[in-house]
Amino acid sequence: MADINVLMVGGRRCGKTSVLSSMFYQIINGPANQVFTLADTTDYMIEKRNENTGEMERADVLDYKRMELVNIIDTGGNGQFIVDQNPTNNFWDYVLSVAIANRPNHYLTINFRDAAGEVFEAGNRFYDDAMNYANSCDVIIIAVDTPYLMSDKSSIVDGANRSSEIGTLLKTWLMNGDNTEKMVLFVPVKCEKWIKEGKIDEVIDKIKTLYEDSIKALLEPQNVKVNIISVETAGGIQFVELRKAYSLYKPGWPAPKKCCLPYEENEAIVILEDGRVHPVESDETVDEDMNATFPGVNIHRPNAWYCIPQGAKYAPKNCEQLPLHILRFLFNKKMNHMSGGVINLLRGFFGCITLQDMEDALRQVGIQIIDQGEGKEVLNME
Repeated sequence: MADINVLMVGGRRCGKTSVLSSMFYQIINGPANQVFTLADTTDYMIEKRNENTGEMERADVLDYKRMELVNIIDTGGNGQFIVDQNPTNNFWDYVLSVAIANRPNHYLTINFRDAAGEVFEAGNRFYDDAMNYANSCDVIIIAVDTPYLMSDKSSIVDGANRSSEIGTLLKTWLMNGDNTEKMVLFVPVKCEKWIKEGKIDEVIDKIKTLYEDSIKALLEPQNVKVNIISVETAGGIQFVELRKAYSLYKPGWPAPKKCCLPYEENEAIVILEDGRVHPVESDETVDEDMNATFPGVNIHRPNAWYCIPQGAKYAPKNCEQLPLHILRFLFNKKMNHMSGGVINLLRGFFGCITLQDMEDALRQVGIQIIDQGEGKEVLNME
């Protein structure tokens, strides 16, 4: 069992797993590893088909997800394309082991539970599972799908991000829990476009507006830390625009292919989801994609299209801030409830790490933890 539990929720297909893969990669391979020894100790693998050999191989879930992103960027795509559309259909747990450098026996584990994307669909049983797990957590991460967040249509903004349902979960979590400190991290993902254009403050303002009621409820007890941390999920995949979802079908195909119309009301040419321009043949049919809806509300869901900027590389940004903020928050929570003087610093923080260990380590990485600016904001800074 992990020492620390963290629940991550968000709308369906918002990119939670991709962010977690980049988070593990950045924190394990970044400057924090000079102070901490960090490792992905998730104890299960998945089977994936090797695209070159066609054979099934066992793969680490987050490594596989990261390599998908790397491969998309390295191949350059075919112009504009749709990224992974496969939803998470279960709960997945990813375990980060955190040890004090040069002291391998002094470690703790953080379990990040990636909740199924269907959690907030009407009547879905996953909601109860998420709520039960939330009650064991000090920290909840809300992944916000930025391309949909920045739409000018409120039905699309809320339909993709499920802000109303997430607000209900947060309020229930507060009521069910004790009165000790908690933390909520709002994490707008896929922010490459807005960071590049110098418009990340607009994203933060939109978060505050969309989740205004939730944030007000969280801040009222004065024992909940609320942060916004904007992340670049991959660094080299940039959002272009939302486009109405269409499908292309030909008799004999096992399923329609996702596409969009590059020219309004002209069905002679479509762009397929991998970016290829496709002249429509006489026996092919182009229709609105009737499956492209937000479940439970029957509102059309446009597809998000992306591109690979010239010279782009896999370079996620700010993802490592999530575990660093969590560790600092939990340390401060422990210190706030400590009594009896300096001797208590020798008591356990979590796992085998003492409070003194963690205090020393956080002091060394302190400059790496950013609270304000660069797409980050603490809403109740002391």
